Order: sequence, then structure tokens, then C-alpha cells
Amino acid sequence: MSKTLQKDIKLAERICTDECNRIYLEHDIDVVFDHYDNEVKTVYLRQSDNSTNPAEYSVLELLEEQIKKRVNKKWNIGVLISDLEFFDEEEISNDF
Repeated sequence: MSKTLQKDIKLAERICTDECNRIYLEHDIDVVFDHYDNEVKTVYLRQSDNSTNPAEYSVLELLEEQIKKRVNKKWNIGVLISDLEFFDEEEISNDF
């Protein structure tokens, strides 16, 4: 991994920490930086099982904008969720 990529990941992690704190205070959604996947250019957040509300794209939009503006315009945000009870069966169905 190049030094530039390592620096970008560190910056993304700092941005995520700040924005995740804001998201928690404003929306009661508990998410934290998990990892960056270079293959799909995605910063992954992990939602806590104890989170009161589900992470929704509309809440994460500002975070993604910050990542794109300050780190790399090609990077995206993804959320890892282990507790699927937040979502309706219809939303998590594999029927496309």
C-alpha cells in the first residue's frame, strides 16, 4: 500500500470520526469507521447493534461529500450492519 493511500485512509478515518460523532448526536445513529476497500473505492462504516436508528443514506450524505471533497472524489460510503431487524423483510429481500 502506497504512503499516499495510507495518508488518505487516515484522513478519511478522521473525517469519519468527526462526522460519526455529529450523526450520533443529531440522529442517534451509532456508526464508526471500519475499513477502506481499495478494490471498490469504498469507506465502510460499521453500525453498532445498540444503535437506536438505522443508518440511512440521507444521513450519511454529508459524510460522503466530505470524503469526496477532502480525500478522493471517487470514494464512496458503505455501511456494514449485522442486526437486520431495523429493516423490513421487503427491504432486505434478494428478489430483484
